[in-house]
Amino acid sequence: MLGRSARLFVMLVTVLVTAISLRLTNKNALSPSLVKKSIPQKDIPTLIPHYHNITFVQDDIPVDPNAVYGNLDDIVKRKKLIVCALEKDNKPFFQIKGKDGYIGEDIRFASALGKALGVEVVYKMLYKTRNDVIDAIHNGEGDIGIAEISYTPERAKKVIYSTLYIPSRKVILINRAATISEDSDTLNEALNNPNAKIAVMKNTSYENYAEMLFPKAQILREHEWENGAIKKLQEGKVVAVIWDELRIKPLISAHPDLLLKFMPVIIKGENDPISAVTNINGYSLNLFINKFLENNYKVLTEKEILEIYKDYIK
Repeated sequence: MLGRSARLFVMLVTVLVTAISLRLTNKNALSPSLVKKSIPQKDIPTLIPHYHNITFVQDDIPVDPNAVYGNLDDIVKRKKLIVCALEKDNKPFFQIKGKDGYIGEDIRFASALGKALGVEVVYKMLYKTRNDVIDAIHNGEGDIGIAEISYTPERAKKVIYSTLYIPSRKVILINRAATISEDSDTLNEALNNPNAKIAVMKNTSYENYAEMLFPKAQILREHEWENGAIKKLQEGKVVAVIWDELRIKPLISAHPDLLLKFMPVIIKGENDPISAVTNINGYSLNLFINKFLENNYKVLTEKEILEIYKDYIK
């Protein structure tokens, strides 16, 4: 835990930063606000159950060669919902394999959707990246893609997005020294210049987003989060990293000393909703999913997700 002097330092810097002009556009601003707030016990939902009876398929074993994937009538007829997902655990909130079975928001959502459809859920956890999941759905390899997928225009040309099943916001974790540079009056100036190096995760929507937000900066694409992007931030090889708050908040919770040197900044008005994707011809399935999310599914808030999965945050 931070000592008293360290906490006072963090509070002082946070107050000072709020006085900095944070002009990015007329529409958006940056806000240094990732302070963890406690949730009243009565407002915390019941713990998410583990799922034991999960069916998997291998890439070289067709589930049903006659299936019309992404078609609602066909799903109900064959009594199976084929879910394309990432091949590895996607911690800390999405698909986690533990001693008591699988847990995570991706798993919870897919299982609830299968129950609503009255069908068995079959997982194809075979794909290395989210873009691979997008291509799989586009190519008819499964009915639905559930893999912590954010929106990008390029992906939307291939698939249909559902409404969100996980809310989140975009966050910058920036070296505090950059905010007090003599040559930078705003965070925009500190980050949007040819000397600024910013790390993002490769094969995520943040590659294009960082380029749009800071077109003059050097955008570094990393394969690893803590051992890649965050390590480079700590070593001073990049001035900032950008990802969503469901990645950055747990990092700060696990390593509160980071606040002494780095400042988390929420990008106001820039949400990063996590959605499921269906085949571009699967309008009836997409409509079913959206109505299900609207009327029959508990979409957890960011605070609820962090509270429920706190034991899985390393």
